[in-house]
Amino acid sequence: MIGNADMGKPVTPEAFAAVRRSDLERLPAGQMDAYAGWFGGMEHKGVGRSYAGLPGLIAYMDTVNKAAFPLPFEADPAMVADSFATTRRVYESLSSDGLDVEIPDAPMEVDRHTAGDFMFQNIYPETPRTRVRRILDFGPGVGRQMNIWSRRVPDLCYVGMEAIENSYICQSEYFTRASDLPVHDYVDNPDDFEITETSGIYHLPTWRLDKLPWNFFDLVIFSQVLPELGADLIVELLKTLPRILKPGAQLYIRDHDLSWLPGHRYDLDAELPKLGFHLEFRPYFIDRKEVHGIPRVWRRTDPRINYRPVAGG
Repeated sequence: MIGNADMGKPVTPEAFAAVRRSDLERLPAGQMDAYAGWFGGMEHKGVGRSYAGLPGLIAYMDTVNKAAFPLPFEADPAMVADSFATTRRVYESLSSDGLDVEIPDAPMEVDRHTAGDFMFQNIYPETPRTRVRRILDFGPGVGRQMNIWSRRVPDLCYVGMEAIENSYICQSEYFTRASDLPVHDYVDNPDDFEITETSGIYHLPTWRLDKLPWNFFDLVIFSQVLPELGADLIVELLKTLPRILKPGAQLYIRDHDLSWLPGHRYDLDAELPKLGFHLEFRPYFIDRKEVHGIPRVWRRTDPRINYRPVAGG
């Protein structure tokens, strides 16, 4: 059994709190302090840590819409349209549940921003070896990264991972409204939860990195999240990434790099090559003026590809 029986009910704050408490109690003595730090996180304007009901979901969605993030190009209209179709579907679902929301009739800032991410994630033509079907979105925000992927990859296997209560519940609401993919949530059945090849949305808390399958993901997304993480979690992630990504798979990072590191002091551009990652793409843009966060595409080294090292490097 994976998730709840009908795979369509959002997680409640009470259920999330109960699972978090139960998981913490299972930790070996001495580890609770280190793991407890994973349940924090940055608090963004208008978005708190405790779930505030469906109006809080609207506020969360609006945090992106209220910011005019720069892009160095005009977002692809077809990508924007795909994202907007998902955004509108979520608003329509909220309206049908009785919320007083204005259903948008044109693409929003979040759709333009999501199209920008999608373009960078697909910056080069794919081959059968690099086709993306299995995605891990770490710290998904409201869940917008699935907007386009869920419409362009019919057999998508999307995994969202989050630690903060408000974000987790908002994502649960978003996932159940945004597509027809079945939603499997760890909180519904922690003991039997499993991420499989079956297409769908899989949702689990950050402290269950052990639940991520080996040699599984085609793409891992870190959009504006890595600088906010504490040093303990960064260390655990660096151990985990080589395990869960397939050879040649993509690691997509977009943030302000070393100019903003509130949570830790790691230079990931220096650390990732040590773990077997190859930098494939990093544009020469002016951050915060030409783009909001520098996008980088890393690849887990594939032994079938022989990159010649620079002499002396």
